[in-house]
Amino acid sequence: GEHAKRVLICEPARASGALVRARKGSAGFKVEFHGKSAHAGNNPQAGRNAAIAMMRFSTALYEFNDFQRGTTYNPGVVSAGTAENVIPDYASVVFDTRYWCDADGAEMQAKIEELAAKTWVEGVTATVTRLFHIPAMPLSDAAKTLDEDIAKAAKLAGFEAQFVEAGGASDGNHIAESGVPVVDGCGPAGDNMHTEREFLELASVERMVKMQANLYSII
Repeated sequence: GEHAKRVLICEPARASGALVRARKGSAGFKVEFHGKSAHAGNNPQAGRNAAIAMMRFSTALYEFNDFQRGTTYNPGVVSAGTAENVIPDYASVVFDTRYWCDADGAEMQAKIEELAAKTWVEGVTATVTRLFHIPAMPLSDAAKTLDEDIAKAAKLAGFEAQFVEAGGASDGNHIAESGVPVVDGCGPAGDNMHTEREFLELASVERMVKMQANLYSII
């Protein structure tokens, strides 16, 4: 990607036919809590409840969601306990984070680590593991210029190009990290991806192929 001047990603266009000019970055974190087990009936006071620590941490972190800014924390997978009569000595939560710029992503990781270092239940400790990291794909000035040329190419193909920003990540995120202008969603239009209701608009295939061919002549 870094050796290219411009890159088109042929993931599907939106259902409306819109292309994707910016994407959020994403990172996943697993936070594990270690406490002490005990019998919930005979001596619950001897236990150190990792599940309670995990829940308190998760709800506290969730409060930092900022939908206007586009920074979100989602506790997508939680796990704790072996039986209802045992104080759980282990619990974990896996968070998905999303952000429009990498500086926000770094700030979010720092917030996770800061909260994990706090004591949520006396005697329970926590560790943070970053599972993956995908950089943001911002709308750079170079990408704006590429958008303008795509709009011209689309007009020659008989349609008006529309652009949107998407919360999901793609290969374009990694290419954009190297500074190369990227536009995504240059494939045929469709929707309901990864479900049994996924569909492709056949009429959009020819339209998008013509747009890409026209772009080469403009360049």
